[in-house]
Amino acid sequence: MSDLDGTLLRDDKTVSARTRTTLQAARAAGVRVGIATARPARLALAAVGHLRDVLDVMVVSNGAVVLDAATGAALHEDLLDPAEATRVISSLRGVFPDAGFGWELGDHFEGDAAFNEIAQDPRVLRDTDMGAAREFPADGVHQLVLARHNTNPLGLVAPVADVLGPDYAVSESGGGVVEISPATSTKAAAVTWYAESFGASQANVLAFGDGLNDVPMIRAAGIGVAMASASAAIKASADRIAPTNMDDGVARTIEELVPGVRGE
Repeated sequence: MSDLDGTLLRDDKTVSARTRTTLQAARAAGVRVGIATARPARLALAAVGHLRDVLDVMVVSNGAVVLDAATGAALHEDLLDPAEATRVISSLRGVFPDAGFGWELGDHFEGDAAFNEIAQDPRVLRDTDMGAAREFPADGVHQLVLARHNTNPLGLVAPVADVLGPDYAVSESGGGVVEISPATSTKAAAVTWYAESFGASQANVLAFGDGLNDVPMIRAAGIGVAMASASAAIKASADRIAPTNMDDGVARTIEELVPGVRGE
């Protein structure tokens, strides 16, 4: 199971011929291949449309949804109901009154007026054409996001987590926002669900990542791999360090560890 940005994808958001060939060989050897990303379904599908023929599963929105890669159908969802989402947003607005809030609804994104304005910043990787602003979500959501003008979201992760407490997973993945989900909704939890759905366990999982939101998945996997470009803290959570995404780190590690998959 691999993270996308900075891990499986090269810096130009493509994959090398070697990586594609290695993923194909892994599947032929009986390995189930998947990606796990903070991207919501629509953005993940756009990013890996060229790879869906070599993927079995896609974990999106930091674990809120597990998709069949071939059909795009949801196999599993962990929704935050609108009343609880409203409570969370209200609590955080009281502490961060200048913040904007948005929420993922599967096939589209909504947010409040403040987020709509903040999202004009190209560093905020969320929709800027979300339509009419809403104060709160009216339906169950896959993920909440928070953003502030000219603020590195990494520095907000701990303060937001302090407000919400242990019932919520708070992270960021380089998209200009703080990502907020129920504690049950993480990449690690989704990968566990998927493995158990066909009689396997986390002990059978080889997981790759380079970001804060990958740490639970890396720690839970039978073999957790951090990319060479990851921070020291993320590397400390891993069993192994792979070469960078620009040096086919995922492919090289699979070739080394998976029987029946040969490298160049």
